[in-house]
Amino acid sequence: MRFRTLILLFTMISYGHAQNMVQSENIGDCSGAVSINKQEEFKAEFTGKAGYNNDVAAYEDRLDFEPFNTFWLKVESQVSGNLSISFKDLPESTEIALFSAVVDSSCNAIQTGQAHLESVVKLEQKNVATLASKVEKGFRYFVYLNSKKEGTPAFSITTSFLDERSQKEVDELMKVKDLRSDRSAAGFSVHILDQETLLPVETSIVVKNTKSYNALYSANVIRFPDSEYLSFDMEINAPGYFFKDISVNRRNIKSDTLAVQLKPIRTDDQIELEGLQFESESDVLLESAKNKIRRLRDFLALNKTVNIEVIGHVHKEGRNSWKAKRLSKKRAKKVKSFLVDSGINEDRISIVGMGNEQMKYPEPENDKQIQANRRVEIKIK
Repeated sequence: MRFRTLILLFTMISYGHAQNMVQSENIGDCSGAVSINKQEEFKAEFTGKAGYNNDVAAYEDRLDFEPFNTFWLKVESQVSGNLSISFKDLPESTEIALFSAVVDSSCNAIQTGQAHLESVVKLEQKNVATLASKVEKGFRYFVYLNSKKEGTPAFSITTSFLDERSQKEVDELMKVKDLRSDRSAAGFSVHILDQETLLPVETSIVVKNTKSYNALYSANVIRFPDSEYLSFDMEINAPGYFFKDISVNRRNIKSDTLAVQLKPIRTDDQIELEGLQFESESDVLLESAKNKIRRLRDFLALNKTVNIEVIGHVHKEGRNSWKAKRLSKKRAKKVKSFLVDSGINEDRISIVGMGNEQMKYPEPENDKQIQANRRVEIKIK
């Protein structure tokens, strides 16, 4: 479980009537609901006002409070299971409602009274509450918080999810690209999975450095004709995940299946750019590293809400000297300069030099480990 702070302060005016709903990005409205993950911890703040819309007017017989200080959350699952959402430090006189609706209808179903109101919790004095619900594939779940307290009081949210996936649900997520001309022949498959749930993730995959299969594919499983001479490179991209590049040589893999796990983007995640190497005692990038930075550039260009911190490291025995810190910062700056020159807004990128404070191999045994100490990492902010 990870922890992140959501800075969620917006200026709002007033909410409208159900028949005059506006499409709002405001978190005080259903249409601006904050997406949360099923296994995570957050800190949030009330908005200080009601949203533009009175989304819950159709449920006034079960809800006691008029919209005053509102906040919306939403969560969706690809598979069935049991969802629990716990709240701490809520202000007194807070009302919480849990709605479910099919994905295609979502907020409109709530506004028209067609969504299912799963449960309602009213807090008068205690400041903790837990909502629990059976989650089904194809449904989206919304949490509506409304407080009588003025201002922007902070509160904590913890979500947990007990997976009860069926094999049928998993199979329905499989998007297979079969490159075999003879489907009865032996195959070698690459499966792209979510690192946390191990569920298939549909991705854009570029296959390179083959004689016959170089192309862009949209899939989460690619099946090649099997051969001990099979080798290829892959560039893998999926919305909401950090990109990944792999090189495959069939001779080095015993199984006929290779699972590649993608890491979901999380605030404060730190990800090493594998293969991003520098010349010894220098901020000069090796030619082989430049394609990695191009991949980072493309990732940032397609995820404009993501900001990063570039963290430079060096290989150096002994104390962490000023010289080592300066060199590591120069390496981070080199990466930033490349990205900015490529069209990425420099305000999205900060840099820091760690020197030799966080070497992966404090006592390296070979040149490969020494080179691994000369690295750059990316922290999602």
